[in-house]
Amino acid sequence: MSARMKGRDPLRGRMSIVAPIVLVLFAAVASLVAAAAGAVAFVFGGSVRNGALTVIDGNGIVNVNSRGDRHTLFRCLSGPGPRFCTVIEGIDWSPTGRRLLFSSTTISSASRYNGMHVLDLTTGKTRRAGIEGFAPNWSHDGRIALVEPTTFPLPVGSIFIRRIDGPTATEKRLTTGSEGYDSSPAWSPSGQRLVFATRQNGMSTISIIDSDGSHRRLLAKHASSPTWSPDGSVIAYRTPCGVKLITPTGTDVTPVVPGGCGSLGVRGVPHWSPDGRRIAIGTRKGIYVTDRDGRHRSFISTGGFLPMRSMLSPDAQLSWQPITK
Repeated sequence: MSARMKGRDPLRGRMSIVAPIVLVLFAAVASLVAAAAGAVAFVFGGSVRNGALTVIDGNGIVNVNSRGDRHTLFRCLSGPGPRFCTVIEGIDWSPTGRRLLFSSTTISSASRYNGMHVLDLTTGKTRRAGIEGFAPNWSHDGRIALVEPTTFPLPVGSIFIRRIDGPTATEKRLTTGSEGYDSSPAWSPSGQRLVFATRQNGMSTISIIDSDGSHRRLLAKHASSPTWSPDGSVIAYRTPCGVKLITPTGTDVTPVVPGGCGSLGVRGVPHWSPDGRRIAIGTRKGIYVTDRDGRHRSFISTGGFLPMRSMLSPDAQLSWQPITK
């Protein structure tokens, strides 16, 4: 036996081989349980269920159930005061579903409440999270991707990555090569990449980029409002024909739907359910909810409070609350 081998613990060597095998088996079992559970998916070692659909209602935020019934989560003051705003620009749930990020602004008058805020469901209180922006998207590690518009109220501008540390918010602009023309950033589940839209010369495209601004790659043309599935395997996005699905490598995986013209058959802005099994599509009429394969489509009336999507960011009008343990 060599001198190098004499000091080695043979049990430790065997454990170094067994441990990865155990982890692989655990992951496989977790996947099987998630498939059998139906309503529960496993995300980053935890479980998540689909909560309420959350929608912007002018200067308020409401939850909507399958019957279209509303429950108000938050509303700005309609007149001068410490919480005065006229429009909620964007919303997004935290990965745990316990905090709601939103951006508020005023159209015709100034307010000190203009900016990004975090609503804590436990306390019912809000705290400041930096200046206002469109289409906020919260990563699993706490970073927020958002768009700061070049010209208000157009939802096209530059993408920034923001971090919130207590009362302080810091941010850095993402160098995409098309700053000023970008919109709709969405994180990959790992937080290593983003998918986003760019509109230049009358055409909207979607691209993937690393979170440090490197390795940008065109994904699809005549496309907008991309959103990454919770398992990271598929990106849903909007086209003039309707919502389509594509893999991060560029393979179209849109299911065949009768009358869908190569799409899921609904024209609107897609949002994945937290468990990744369903897609909500926001339209001017209301919200369509369908399985990711295009089946079992249902319609939820929103009472007509989605038309502001034409003025502000369409992506930010809807967020699906995750329910975690």
